[in-house]
Amino acid sequence: MSGAMTPLSIRPPVHLTRDLRDHDHVVARIGALRAQGFHDGEIARHLTAEGFRSARSSTVLPSLVKRVRQAEGVVSLTAQFRSQEKREGCWTTWGLARA
Repeated sequence: MSGAMTPLSIRPPVHLTRDLRDHDHVVARIGALRAQGFHDGEIARHLTAEGFRSARSSTVLPSLVKRVRQAEGVVSLTAQFRSQEKREGCWTTWGLARA
């Protein structure tokens, strides 16, 4: 025997994102990024860049962000805009059409 070794790194299969060891941190980051005004797709890109992943992908998908957001009872920015007539003193499309 030569004693030569080849390092191997594997990720065990995870079927549900909530079973990932950093799931709670992902949920907290989604909330923080959402509070900064980012949309689901932008949040997914931020999380992927920060090294997070989903259960079956090496990236975080917008659909995952949406599911977590909905599970937390948080309405999307689009839905919020649709329910407001004005935002920061400016008409929203929905509000203007209604007026």
